[in-house]
Amino acid sequence: KGYVPFHRRIIEEAKTERYRQVPFLDISKEPSTRPPIPDPRKNRLEKIDLAKEMSVKVGDKVRVLFGADKGKHGIIGRILHGKNQVIVLGMNMKRSFWHPEPGPGKPSIMSVECPIHITNVILVDPVTKQPTRVKRRYMMNGECVRISKVSGSAMPDPVPIGVNEREVLWAKHESQALIQEKSRRGPLKENVFGNREHFKTLVRIVRTKEEVEAQSSAAQAREEAQASSEPPPRRSCLGLAFPPLRPSFLRGRAAMVGGARLPRATPTRARDRMRAHTTARLPRATPTRARDRMRAHTTARLPRATPT
Repeated sequence: KGYVPFHRRIIEEAKTERYRQVPFLDISKEPSTRPPIPDPRKNRLEKIDLAKEMSVKVGDKVRVLFGADKGKHGIIGRILHGKNQVIVLGMNMKRSFWHPEPGPGKPSIMSVECPIHITNVILVDPVTKQPTRVKRRYMMNGECVRISKVSGSAMPDPVPIGVNEREVLWAKHESQALIQEKSRRGPLKENVFGNREHFKTLVRIVRTKEEVEAQSSAAQAREEAQASSEPPPRRSCLGLAFPPLRPSFLRGRAAMVGGARLPRATPTRARDRMRAHTTARLPRATPTRARDRMRAHTTARLPRATPT
């Protein structure tokens, strides 16, 4: 028959085993039902803890690779394993909230460290001070040690992290924000838009405003008409303005009885003084001596000329 490859022999053996003749009353070893079709919904992506894969711990010295603080070194203060993010002390600072305990010498707006994705930071080699990846190795006593791939030296132990004052103030700010009652939370308790009483109140306010404006405009028009109907003030020969005559006096002067005017009303005392002052004739000024000589010279008769 010749040479048959190994995989071919396996396929043929499986085929003969599958389609062999089952003897009478012999139980088949094949499953009675097919296996269920695999559900793709169960093949979900698994979350990977990048901090564990990259061997990054709280207190390690890292270098920022991207962003406004690119190239700066900092200490990891906290690791957010659920989001694969880290908080580096003093990096990626953002002005976030008002100081919960304001006072003299304290800033009004606080800045906090915002999270940075763990792939945007990298460990720093303790010897060359350059970015490096690390590998884990186990010593004879079973202790796991992180080894730098750049210099081959062991990574130092993480430094202890104390209490971050900014995070404490942020926690106070969040607690105060939860305690303070908001002016509006959820829908209105009363149906303002469907309530007829609110609409009537608004209509009443608008109508009252329109009535007040109409009254003020009518009063202003009345004052303007009254001002335009008054006669202009009389002026004397000296340019002095006399007060206008009273309407009753004008009516009396304009009235005619049998074609004759009514006697004129007696003027007031101030008017008498003004009239006497304007109608009195001033005395003639006494001429000067030069004017007298000129007048005598012009009026004197010259002697008659003797005939030839």
